[in-house]
Amino acid sequence: MKQSVPKRCGSGDAPTSPSLLANPLHFLSEDHLRERHICAVIDGLATTASLDRQAALTVLRF
Repeated sequence: MKQSVPKRCGSGDAPTSPSLLANPLHFLSEDHLRERHICAVIDGLATTASLDRQAALTVLRF
């Protein structure tokens, strides 16, 4: 029985690991999660009344 790969959650804090290129679909999935996460951070920054410096730094580091 084949074990499933644990679900990864891209945080955007670091680039997608090149080691995932051994399985291109996992790499693309991880990278896509990173993109979705950073878009959510940007949406949060756009709708808040005050600047969240940590979120802004996360976007800049991305």
